[in-house]
Amino acid sequence: MVATQSTFQLTVRSKRWRRRADMHQARACHATVVVQDSIMVFGGRDNSGKILSSVEIYLPKRDLWSLAKPMPEPIMGMACSVMDECVWIIGGVISEGGTTRCTISNRVYAFDIPQQNWYHKASLFLKPELTAVLQA
Repeated sequence: MVATQSTFQLTVRSKRWRRRADMHQARACHATVVVQDSIMVFGGRDNSGKILSSVEIYLPKRDLWSLAKPMPEPIMGMACSVMDECVWIIGGVISEGGTTRCTISNRVYAFDIPQQNWYHKASLFLKPELTAVLQA
């Protein structure tokens, strides 16, 4: 998997792709969500395999990426959703203590959009046998 900074926009009516501004950081295995008139991109991994905690916000009308408050920890391959003015980051893959070894995360985070702050929420329950299968 190759991480990239590239952004493209598809105009559905004309079926044409248009190149847009690059993200600040190349990434793959990230989460993306639309919030009001912007697009938010969370975590992922770079080309060296380093898991990222960075968050970027794209403003389509200005064709501009900006950095937001990073996630509490580096995560890739997580679920992402918006509800009640919060972006929810659920599960994913994290590195163990800064090593190259990865593990499945049961953590849940909420990013409060108006306050621009991260909160830990109740963790997922992962059955031990499921965790063992996923890590094999």
